[in-house]
Parts: sequence; structure tokens; C-alpha cells
Amino acid sequence: AEQKAKNRSEEEKAKGGLQPKEKPAAAAAAAPKTTKAKKPPTKTHSGNKWLIENFCEGEPIVLDETRLTDVVYIGNCNGATVQIKGKINSMTIDGCNKVGVVCENIVGVIEVVNSNSIQLQITGKTPCVNIDKCNGVQLYLSAAALEEGNPTNIFTSKTSAINVLTPGATPDDDMIEQAIPEQFKTIVTPQKKLVTEFASIGGF
Repeated sequence: AEQKAKNRSEEEKAKGGLQPKEKPAAAAAAAPKTTKAKKPPTKTHSGNKWLIENFCEGEPIVLDETRLTDVVYIGNCNGATVQIKGKINSMTIDGCNKVGVVCENIVGVIEVVNSNSIQLQITGKTPCVNIDKCNGVQLYLSAAALEEGNPTNIFTSKTSAINVLTPGATPDDDMIEQAIPEQFKTIVTPQKKLVTEFASIGGF
């Protein structure tokens, strides 16, 4: 009963009554925030696999001792430029940003995944380029990539702002730039089949 405000003495009321307990210092607030340590750039060759990782702006990375069976992986680079000479088996660009890659001939496939603002130039040819979960890819193809009966196939999924540049009519002409469609229209037919075609940006 003495704890009730009406039963407190004038002295206790003047002191403000019961004092709130001090909040213990939160350990999480006092502890410094941990940040991921930046991984050093690495360029390694083991067996038939090249690993080019964590490079930023600076001198171009050049691979000039490649073999036909080599596989090249370029990962987690930002602002780097990579040049690959010779004919290799395949190449993957993964988790990169503002990276430029120049290659000659790829026997298998080139994959570009989880990357943004990529410039990929193929001076020779490759049968296939897969672009998945990317934004802003400039793909430069040579005249060899446009060979009739054996052109380069380009597959895109979950992408935006993908442009393909091909040579002009003469060596002195500017390259021709074309955007890969991003919008499609699908119709359900009376036979319950889906018919999908490109749709213009403006509407249906």
C-alpha cells in the first residue's frame, strides 16, 4: 500500500518516487559491425581451368597461354578488362559489374550470369551465348559469327537492356546495334495452346 502514489510521503514524491532501472548496455550495439574482408584479386590456372576473380580497375588481365580444352571463369570483378587470346572450350562471366571481355574463339558456350554493364566482344566465333539474370550487356559479334548455316545462338532469361552489335556493310561502316526484345505477347488459342510473339514497347 505504501507504494501507491497517494500513500507516498512528500519527500518521496519530490524525488520522483521509484527510479527506473538503468538499461544495460546492449552488447550488439557496443560490438563493432563486422564487414566482409575484401578478397584479393587472383589469376590462377589449375588443370584446364582459369580462375580470374576479384579484379577491379587497373591494367587489363591478359590470358595468352590458352589451350583448346581450357575453361575460363571470370567472377566477382568490378571495372576490370579481360582479354583472352586463342581458342578455348568455354567461358563464364559471373557476378561482375562494368567489366569488359574480349575473346577470340569459343568451341562451346559463353555464359554471362548475375552481372551488370558487361561489354563482351567476340572477334572470332562461338556457337552459343547464354545471358541470364543480367542488366545492360553489349554483345559485339564478328562477321564470322554471322556465318550462314552456322550463326551464333543467343539465349536470354530474366534480362534487360541487352544489345547486339554486328559489323556494318563495309569495314568503314559503323556497327549495327539492335536490342533483344524484352516484352512479349501470349495468346491462348481455342485449342488451348499458347502462342507467343514479340510485342512492341507501346502496347498490344
